[in-house]
Amino acid sequence: MLDKLITALSDQIAIRNKVSKQLKVRYEMIVVTVVTIEKAPIEHYKRRKTPKYTVAQLENIPRCCRALRRLHFPGKFIIMDDEQYFTLSNSEIRGNDGFCTRNAEEAPDRVRFKGKVKFADKILVWCAISEAGVSQPYVGRVCDEAITADIYIERCLSKLRNFINTHNPNDEVMFWPDLASCHYARKERQNG
Repeated sequence: MLDKLITALSDQIAIRNKVSKQLKVRYEMIVVTVVTIEKAPIEHYKRRKTPKYTVAQLENIPRCCRALRRLHFPGKFIIMDDEQYFTLSNSEIRGNDGFCTRNAEEAPDRVRFKGKVKFADKILVWCAISEAGVSQPYVGRVCDEAITADIYIERCLSKLRNFINTHNPNDEVMFWPDLASCHYARKERQNG
């Protein structure tokens, strides 16, 4: 029976309910059996999210990237920038989202519940990258949902210009921004 179970579950995606019906056992029994028996050569892993490409798309990616670089940016250095946000609460750290207690009903509310602010204070880390290296990062506190044009102009553009002047002073440079709204604000386009 165990061999049938292992064979039915090996390298399958979300079919435990189907297998439980086939073997006429409860779903929970399948999970408990596989997890508790040490000799079972099978473990459950969480699937990772990736873009879904067709075979033709995967074959075209390298060719199209080379063509894009060769045809549209010959002799130019491409510089990109990106930003990342880190909350000041530690709730995103794995293991900090739970609590331990003898009785969950008697635990204080401050332990059982975590209030969530819609736009909590965050740490913004911004930098530009190119084949020449990485710019001086900007690290600052933001209170809104994302980087604004004012912060981008006042704090980040000067670091971007210094990076270009240091690493590519006489080169032709192509700045490739992401889709952050601060890149396309009217103020930024006038200053950029």
